[in-house]
Amino acid sequence: MSESIHNPSEPLARDVRRTRNVCVVAHINAGKTTLTERILFDSGRQRHCGDVDSGTATMDWTTEERDRGISIVAGVSRLSWRGYTIQVVDTPGHVDFSAEVTRSVRVADGAIVVVDGVRGVESQTEAVWRVLDSIGLPRLVFVNKLDRETASFERALASLREAFPAQRFAPVVRPWPESGALRTLVDVLGGRVQRGDACADVPSERLDAWRDALDELAADFDEQTMAAFCAGLRAPLAAVAAGLRIATLGRSVIPVLCGSALRNRGVEPLLDAVCQFLPAPSERDHAELRPDAAGPLIALVFQSGLSAAGDGRFEALLRIYSGTLAVGSRVESPGAGEFTVEQLAEPHGVAREPIRRAGPGDLVALTVPWQLRSGATVRTPGTDIELEAPTFPTPVLSIRLEPERSEDLARLVTTARAIAASDPTLDVRFDDAQGILTASGLGELHLEVLVERIERAFGAGVRAGRPAVQSFATVEGPGRGEAALERRLGDTVLRAAARVAVRPEPQLGVPALHWAFDAEAVGLGGASRAELAAGLLAGLEGGADPEVEAVRGVAVDVLEVAVDGRLEMALPLAVEAIVLATRRACRAAGRALVEPWVSLVVTVPPDALSACVADLRARDAELRDVTSGWQFGEIRAELALVRCLGYATRLRSMTRGKGDFVANLTGLRPRAPRRGAAGRDGP
Repeated sequence: MSESIHNPSEPLARDVRRTRNVCVVAHINAGKTTLTERILFDSGRQRHCGDVDSGTATMDWTTEERDRGISIVAGVSRLSWRGYTIQVVDTPGHVDFSAEVTRSVRVADGAIVVVDGVRGVESQTEAVWRVLDSIGLPRLVFVNKLDRETASFERALASLREAFPAQRFAPVVRPWPESGALRTLVDVLGGRVQRGDACADVPSERLDAWRDALDELAADFDEQTMAAFCAGLRAPLAAVAAGLRIATLGRSVIPVLCGSALRNRGVEPLLDAVCQFLPAPSERDHAELRPDAAGPLIALVFQSGLSAAGDGRFEALLRIYSGTLAVGSRVESPGAGEFTVEQLAEPHGVAREPIRRAGPGDLVALTVPWQLRSGATVRTPGTDIELEAPTFPTPVLSIRLEPERSEDLARLVTTARAIAASDPTLDVRFDDAQGILTASGLGELHLEVLVERIERAFGAGVRAGRPAVQSFATVEGPGRGEAALERRLGDTVLRAAARVAVRPEPQLGVPALHWAFDAEAVGLGGASRAELAAGLLAGLEGGADPEVEAVRGVAVDVLEVAVDGRLEMALPLAVEAIVLATRRACRAAGRALVEPWVSLVVTVPPDALSACVADLRARDAELRDVTSGWQFGEIRAELALVRCLGYATRLRSMTRGKGDFVANLTGLRPRAPRRGAAGRDGP
């Protein structure tokens, strides 16, 4: 391998037109991290070829990732390829760590969706596809694992078309032959056939048919290609590529490539496609922000927490949209105040390579105040722009934590809070009165990894209780409430009044706040409304029944807020009024206990399908679909989360370790009585 062309001591690239920020997403075990490692190797970014199974992957650097062979934390690196700068974000595939995917795709301008060439589109493929759709992210598809005898590019392509029928797919790289173990890759646009390191032009009728299909797709977006196509002529390669790029940027067409990441086949054509088809930062609409290095700094934090260096400092990864960030710069963030940039680095997995400055489109790491969290905006002081933060699911599974020695409790609480600060879907709470420390997350693996991290940082044994599904309260129907408060401060009399209406909201989440009146007209600007919303959420957390953690699944319509007195002085009183009015509205609507439900997609060998269906029925699952293929069967069902506890162990037993499942939270349903002994929290 030649010397690396990457030099981190050089300034970061300033030409954003030749910059590509891409995230790599997939269902778990589709080969996403292996592909990323080959990208780093083939580009010369690193001299070794990282391997997930042996624990040498650059992007899977935590102990928990290497022990399990899965991605848990998004890894970031930067590389050069044929005059382009590519910043790649390798995301987790396990559903318990979906928040890492949500916040990582927000800072990308394009995506590579990895699909297993044996299994085709899987449940988490569909889930991440919906996330990409929600932010309008252009993408490529890479069909992986075509070195396996049971793989089929055509079957994988058919599964894409079946899962996403409204989408048009353009295979620009194909395998030859089309089924069985991969021997040859065909560059349809270039007309080349690749066997190992050898490339040669190979004319064939099949290649002509494939090229005609691409010309027909591109003709809808390029006039020169359309004219040639209508005349029965072959359009110039540059015109076809230009048409496909326009279609890709508009998300009308998705280029499909293929290969084997493990065998390092098809990686270089994929890198070429990233540069050719995916957008530069200047070609994406980011809240009307122009990538102007001379403008005010606007950046979004997409990862934060304790530094991996183990020095106790807090670190953040952020994406710069506008302006320049330099060592010594003075910046601010709402909620964290102003601070000075003392260290700036380019991330490469866990490594940090110091740099002096960064500009639009760059992904960088820096030391930050502990208050800075994922989704925060970092900006030039005095700038009023605040980027929209991503939203995350509510933690639904809890465990109790306690130290082996009671005198270590305070230190354990501090350690747990510091570790959980890096993940917005983790919640650590300590009840001072009862001395109980509780951690909440999205799933059993999520909490298992948290406990391991806490133990490693704590340096002593930690006892963890059995996972338990959290209880919630909601309202049975609509209700209204109002409140009027008065307070005297010296010679000043402050008054605040509020009227609200509440109604059930089927989606799981903290109460949704809607302003049903012209708040600006009564002087409630954006900052004031944010303070009112924060106060309302805090009030509903503390105002729930003693047996219930918090109010969830409730929409709150604020009908009126009236303030008499100086706004800055009366705003805290207005918060109290709106909280009190909401509590009264909830009482009028009627309180009800609810529990989270999940959609379950179970993949099992065909001979275990019947047993798995029977097991789900015993768990009171609502079966949605059962299909059986020649390699595996699939069950789609919905059931209460409490009935999923321990399901992974049971599934392994029923399928001899060959079964797999994905559970996604779908919302809240009234808590129903359980049948028999299975009614306990667990199977």
